Amino acid sequence: MNEPERFTASTAKSTGRSERSIQRDAERGEKLGDTLQRIAGTSLDKGVEIDALAALPPQEREEIV
Repeated sequence: MNEPERFTASTAKSTGRSERSIQRDAERGEKLGDTLQRIAGTSLDKGVEIDALAALPPQEREEIV
């Protein structure tokens, strides 16, 4: 029986990005939600900064953003 293609694999193929980068972006979106929109275009809008924000408790994150 054929397994359906994973969303991340399908998206990686159609965008030309690696599957891991799609997985990482999805994880960031799940953890940060609307915070990502608020930091877009700021000094916090970098992978390493986004990952650091995601690791913080929500209350601490809100104080920074």
